[in-house]
Amino acid sequence: MANLEAMRTFQRHWTSYCAEERTLARLCTQLPLDISGLGARERRLPPFAVSTAAVYDRRALAGALGPDGAHLGYRVDEGIQWNWWLAYDAWRAVIDERSLLDERAACIAELAAVAADTQRALDGDEELARDRSTLRDYAAADAEERSELARMNEQRKKFVEPYEQDEARRAPWIAHPWRRLKLWFFKSFRMRDELDKIDQKIADIQAKLDVRERKIGELGDAVAARTALVEEPFAPQRKRSLEAILSTERELLSLLDHDLAARDETYEQGSVLAESFEDGLAHANEREWALLGRWMAEYAAHLPEEIVHARNMVESELVWLEGYAPYGKRYWPFTDRVVEAMEEGRADSSEVALKLVQGSS
Repeated sequence: MANLEAMRTFQRHWTSYCAEERTLARLCTQLPLDISGLGARERRLPPFAVSTAAVYDRRALAGALGPDGAHLGYRVDEGIQWNWWLAYDAWRAVIDERSLLDERAACIAELAAVAADTQRALDGDEELARDRSTLRDYAAADAEERSELARMNEQRKKFVEPYEQDEARRAPWIAHPWRRLKLWFFKSFRMRDELDKIDQKIADIQAKLDVRERKIGELGDAVAARTALVEEPFAPQRKRSLEAILSTERELLSLLDHDLAARDETYEQGSVLAESFEDGLAHANEREWALLGRWMAEYAAHLPEEIVHARNMVESELVWLEGYAPYGKRYWPFTDRVVEAMEEGRADSSEVALKLVQGSS
């Protein structure tokens, strides 16, 4: 039986014992990671991304546990192994990176939703649909007639070319004085009718193209104006989403830049900020992976002494608890509730408080 002050002392040792027991369990079940097999592409991903190229170093853990490690009774569960190192303060920036990337993804999703709403509004506008349909018809007709114009020009070229080549083969001193006159006579008497027909078709097509080009320009302006009018209600949200994305990206790169400047002696501060977001993030992740590799090597090297220290702390607290326990070991988990009952004045001894706690369970 113990009074309140003695129970508070017992509670402190019980709390310390539980904390040291958790530390020992963590050290005995966390498998060090070997990331030497990661390729360049995987190293551009965030360090919290699960990689099949990274493997657990079971031999490092077995060596740290020693020959009697199996008797400790801890079981390694690989299903919950990944990212265990993020619980350490050294990787606080990576935790924040994951949060900011999630925030950025949410902003991108909002932007996509705004784009979808905008597109539905554009698709549902009858005036815009009509003008766009007309514009497509004009564009199709314009393409056909430009193709016809090219064909007519080619036909005219083939019609005239043989006679021009024949004239060019004559000696310049003979051909030059009479060339214009001869071509004029030839065109007048043999080519005039056919060339006139071709030239007229070319002129007609060109006239249609000129008219349609003006109509396409006018209709294009109308479509652009109507599109802007329909999109206008969605512009503020689109702007907010874009600004949120850019702000999150800047915050993320600044976070990683600060972390690398503090932890990586080979890093030149500001480097990732000078790059695009994608390149800057990839560059930062590559360096974070390199830091993780070195951290894992140091962790594995110090693991044996950490386990020994944790075991000693657990055993030391256990010896104290067994020597000063006011009740049996199976009741130790009730300690917090026993102290609470005594502090509230519902019991003046550990024995009475324990009975109250058991009665309310």
